[in-house]
Amino acid sequence: MKNDTEQRRLKNNQEYEKYLNEKVPVCIPLGGERIGTSTTASCDGTVYEIKLGETVYVPRKVAEVIERSVQSNTEVQKKIDRVSSCVHQLGEY
Repeated sequence: MKNDTEQRRLKNNQEYEKYLNEKVPVCIPLGGERIGTSTTASCDGTVYEIKLGETVYVPRKVAEVIERSVQSNTEVQKKIDRVSSCVHQLGEY
């Protein structure tokens, strides 16, 4: 019985690894950067150079890291914009 459980767990882990390594499309939007600018993303010791504004295929686990990074950057920019608008509303001293 224990051997069956271990085999199922191993098979599930292998299937999950296969899922995480499946190539999926990602596109990191251009901000104020010029066309042709690239950035890097790394996962499990492998570094990927990705051109901004272009769709590229990377392993799903790398795409998830990129997605979280883009979301974080978007949230930070929203906060900066809010603070900037407050400062402008205060006027000059």
